[in-house]
Amino acid sequence: MSLQLFLDWLVRGPWRNPGGMNFPETRTFDATAILPEMIASGRAHWGFGFAIIVAILIWFMMRYTLKGFEITVLGQSQRAGRFAGFSSRKMIWFSMLLSGALAGLAGIAEVSSAIQQLRPVISPSYGFTAIIVAFLGRLNPLGIVIRGLYWR
Repeated sequence: MSLQLFLDWLVRGPWRNPGGMNFPETRTFDATAILPEMIASGRAHWGFGFAIIVAILIWFMMRYTLKGFEITVLGQSQRAGRFAGFSSRKMIWFSMLLSGALAGLAGIAEVSSAIQQLRPVISPSYGFTAIIVAFLGRLNPLGIVIRGLYWR
Protein backbone atom coordinates (compact mmCIF):
# COMPACT_ATOMS: atom_id res chain seq x y z
CA MET A 1 0.00 0.00 0.00
CA SER A 2 2.84 2.40 0.73
CA LEU A 3 4.18 2.03 -2.83
CA GLN A 4 0.74 2.93 -4.16
CA LEU A 5 0.75 6.04 -1.97
CA PHE A 6 4.28 6.88 -3.15
CA LEU A 7 3.18 6.59 -6.80
CA ASP A 8 0.16 8.76 -6.04
CA TRP A 9 2.40 11.39 -4.45
CA LEU A 10 4.77 11.36 -7.45
CA VAL A 11 2.09 11.83 -10.11
CA ARG A 12 0.30 14.53 -8.11
CA GLY A 13 3.50 16.28 -7.05
CA PRO A 14 7.02 16.39 -8.49
CA TRP A 15 6.36 14.37 -11.66
CA ARG A 16 3.01 15.98 -12.52
CA ASN A 17 2.51 16.98 -16.14
CA PRO A 18 2.28 20.78 -16.24
CA GLY A 19 0.22 20.59 -19.44
CA GLY A 20 -1.99 17.79 -18.13
CA MET A 21 -5.03 19.99 -17.46
CA ASN A 22 -4.85 19.23 -13.71
CA PHE A 23 -5.13 15.44 -14.15
CA PRO A 24 -2.76 13.41 -11.94
CA GLU A 25 -0.42 11.96 -14.56
CA THR A 26 3.16 12.34 -15.72
CA ARG A 27 4.33 13.54 -19.08
CA THR A 28 4.21 10.99 -21.87
CA PHE A 29 7.35 8.87 -21.91
CA ASP A 30 10.10 9.54 -24.42
CA ALA A 31 10.05 7.35 -27.52
CA THR A 32 13.16 5.52 -26.31
CA ALA A 33 11.34 4.41 -23.12
CA ILE A 34 8.34 2.88 -24.88
CA LEU A 35 8.11 -0.80 -25.84
CA PRO A 36 7.53 -1.07 -29.59
CA GLU A 37 4.62 -2.93 -31.13
CA MET A 38 5.28 -6.48 -32.29
CA ILE A 39 3.38 -6.00 -35.54
CA ALA A 40 3.31 -2.58 -37.16
CA SER A 41 -0.45 -2.56 -37.73
CA GLY A 42 -1.51 -4.31 -34.52
CA ARG A 43 -1.91 -3.39 -30.87
CA ALA A 44 0.20 -6.22 -29.45
CA HIS A 45 3.41 -4.96 -27.88
CA TRP A 46 6.47 -6.85 -26.67
CA GLY A 47 4.84 -7.42 -23.28
CA PHE A 48 2.85 -10.16 -25.04
CA GLY A 49 6.12 -11.75 -26.16
CA PHE A 50 7.45 -11.51 -22.60
CA ALA A 51 4.32 -13.29 -21.34
CA ILE A 52 4.75 -16.16 -23.82
CA ILE A 53 8.43 -16.58 -22.94
CA VAL A 54 7.75 -16.47 -19.19
CA ALA A 55 4.90 -19.00 -19.55
CA ILE A 56 7.21 -21.42 -21.37
CA LEU A 57 9.96 -20.94 -18.75
CA ILE A 58 7.54 -21.48 -15.84
CA TRP A 59 6.09 -24.56 -17.56
CA PHE A 60 9.62 -25.94 -18.01
CA MET A 61 10.49 -25.18 -14.37
CA MET A 62 7.32 -26.83 -13.07
CA ARG A 63 7.75 -29.89 -15.28
CA TYR A 64 11.49 -30.61 -15.27
CA THR A 65 13.17 -29.09 -12.20
CA LEU A 66 13.41 -29.96 -8.54
CA LYS A 67 12.00 -26.53 -7.61
CA GLY A 68 8.89 -27.26 -9.67
CA PHE A 69 8.55 -30.63 -7.97
CA GLU A 70 8.83 -28.92 -4.58
CA ILE A 71 6.10 -26.47 -5.51
CA THR A 72 3.84 -29.28 -6.67
CA VAL A 73 4.40 -31.46 -3.60
CA LEU A 74 4.03 -28.63 -1.08
CA GLY A 75 0.98 -27.33 -2.94
CA GLN A 76 -0.76 -30.67 -2.75
CA SER A 77 0.27 -31.69 0.77
CA GLN A 78 2.38 -29.67 3.16
CA ARG A 79 2.81 -32.74 5.36
CA ALA A 80 4.19 -34.81 2.47
CA GLY A 81 6.54 -31.95 1.60
CA ARG A 82 7.87 -31.81 5.15
CA PHE A 83 8.36 -35.58 5.07
CA ALA A 84 10.36 -35.21 1.82
CA GLY A 85 12.53 -32.53 3.46
CA PHE A 86 11.12 -29.50 1.67
CA SER A 87 10.81 -26.23 3.55
CA SER A 88 7.41 -24.61 3.19
CA ARG A 89 8.80 -21.29 4.46
CA LYS A 90 11.47 -21.16 1.77
CA MET A 91 8.91 -22.14 -0.86
CA ILE A 92 6.55 -19.37 0.25
CA TRP A 93 9.38 -16.83 -0.03
CA PHE A 94 10.44 -18.18 -3.41
CA SER A 95 6.92 -18.08 -4.82
CA MET A 96 6.27 -14.57 -3.46
CA LEU A 97 9.52 -13.23 -4.91
CA LEU A 98 8.97 -14.91 -8.28
CA SER A 99 5.36 -13.79 -8.58
CA GLY A 100 6.27 -10.26 -7.49
CA ALA A 101 9.02 -10.08 -10.10
CA LEU A 102 6.64 -11.30 -12.81
CA ALA A 103 3.96 -8.84 -11.71
CA GLY A 104 6.57 -6.07 -11.88
CA LEU A 105 7.54 -7.14 -15.40
CA ALA A 106 3.87 -7.08 -16.43
CA GLY A 107 3.44 -3.64 -14.88
CA ILE A 108 6.49 -2.27 -16.64
CA ALA A 109 5.27 -3.68 -19.95
CA GLU A 110 1.80 -2.16 -19.45
CA VAL A 111 3.06 1.27 -18.40
CA SER A 112 5.77 1.53 -21.05
CA SER A 113 3.60 0.41 -23.95
CA ALA A 114 -0.17 0.79 -23.63
CA ILE A 115 -0.39 3.71 -21.20
CA GLN A 116 2.97 5.42 -21.97
CA GLN A 117 2.86 7.47 -18.75
CA LEU A 118 2.41 7.01 -15.00
CA ARG A 119 -1.03 7.48 -13.44
CA PRO A 120 -2.26 6.88 -9.89
CA VAL A 121 -4.31 3.85 -11.02
CA ILE A 122 -2.68 1.63 -13.61
CA SER A 123 -4.54 -1.68 -13.48
CA PRO A 124 -8.32 -1.85 -13.82
CA SER A 125 -8.68 -5.16 -11.91
CA TYR A 126 -6.44 -7.21 -14.21
CA GLY A 127 -5.56 -9.45 -11.26
CA PHE A 128 -9.11 -10.63 -10.70
CA THR A 129 -9.50 -11.49 -14.38
CA ALA A 130 -6.15 -13.29 -14.30
CA ILE A 131 -7.35 -15.54 -11.47
CA ILE A 132 -10.34 -16.66 -13.54
CA VAL A 133 -8.19 -17.22 -16.64
CA ALA A 134 -5.68 -19.23 -14.57
CA PHE A 135 -8.42 -21.54 -13.33
CA LEU A 136 -9.84 -21.92 -16.84
CA GLY A 137 -6.33 -22.82 -18.01
CA ARG A 138 -6.26 -25.51 -15.29
CA LEU A 139 -3.31 -23.78 -13.56
CA ASN A 140 -0.98 -24.88 -16.37
CA PRO A 141 1.17 -22.00 -17.70
CA LEU A 142 0.67 -23.01 -21.34
CA GLY A 143 -3.06 -23.60 -20.76
CA ILE A 144 -3.32 -20.14 -19.22
CA VAL A 145 -1.84 -18.58 -22.35
CA ILE A 146 -4.30 -20.46 -24.55
CA ARG A 147 -7.28 -19.52 -22.36
CA GLY A 148 -6.08 -15.93 -22.16
CA LEU A 149 -6.04 -15.65 -25.94
CA TYR A 150 -9.62 -16.94 -26.20
CA TRP A 151 -11.03 -15.00 -23.23
CA ARG A 152 -14.23 -13.14 -24.14
